[in-house]
Amino acid sequence: MSFTRRQALMGSAVAAAAWPLAVPAAPERRLGGALFKPWPAATPTPALTLPLHEGGRWSLAEQQGRVLVLNFWATWCEPCREELPALELLDTRLAERGLRVVTVNFQEPSSRIDQFLRVWPMSLPILRDDSGQVSRAWGVRAFPTTVLVNGQGRADSVLMGALDAQSPDLLAYLQTLLKPIARKTA
Repeated sequence: MSFTRRQALMGSAVAAAAWPLAVPAAPERRLGGALFKPWPAATPTPALTLPLHEGGRWSLAEQQGRVLVLNFWATWCEPCREELPALELLDTRLAERGLRVVTVNFQEPSSRIDQFLRVWPMSLPILRDDSGQVSRAWGVRAFPTTVLVNGQGRADSVLMGALDAQSPDLLAYLQTLLKPIARKTA
């Protein structure tokens, strides 16, 4: 199944309808403006090893001890472009506490990513999901989708739709994920 621009632009209504994981029915909850769903406990965290746009490879298995914000996006997705500056600020503010924001670009060639970066420069790592298989394995069905990963490398929750990365409720939730890391380093 491939993504369309229409799906990405329709936002969380499409995302909610297309939620692929077996999540029990629960009242909808919003966190940071996006539709929040806990990662199902019985669903394993998919492997994630992809090439970095800047060169080299990035692997989830090598990120133990960090809370990760995995943002799945595409350059043609307007809500994706709008949330990237706030995600970059989030990464800067919470890096010392053990948080890292990593972006996963969906099936776009390096030349398109380079063109995007000339207009919207950013310093966040960009992983290239050239085949789209990683995005599918992580249950991404609409853009943007953000997956929060705890310090043990397990998926914790999914945020579907545009995210306000500076919202107090999201920052409070991230603090709960960062607490075990802070205890280990204290």
